[in-house]
Amino acid sequence: MAKRILIVENNDRDRELLMLVLSTRGFAVDTTTDAQQATAFFEQRPPDLLVVDSDLPDINGWDFCEDIKHRDGGQSVPLLIVSAQLPMQSRLDGSCADDFLVKPFDDQKLLEKVHHLLAANVSNKTEEA
Repeated sequence: MAKRILIVENNDRDRELLMLVLSTRGFAVDTTTDAQQATAFFEQRPPDLLVVDSDLPDINGWDFCEDIKHRDGGQSVPLLIVSAQLPMQSRLDGSCADDFLVKPFDDQKLLEKVHHLLAANVSNKTEEA
């Protein structure tokens, strides 16, 4: 069964590009344009990975990640923040996000991060069991 990824991105071009790169690599991809839609989707069918823009129209992407981690009860769904804002590393440290990707992004770098986060999440769940 394909891993399910939820993309939360309000920029049409960026959302379509993320969806194209991930879906052509065999991932099941769902998309939303804001945090409210994403939260409803998450509660109905939690994805294996969230890809979230840092600048959503209804909430800061970092704050949305915090909210999802609290709903999720911790760390079970990895979160990748995508942003054109720099510096990202200082923002990532101490945040709820598991990794970040700077826009514009390289397709291969996106895939590397997605595979890494999904593999790390599987090993974390195995260790907890």
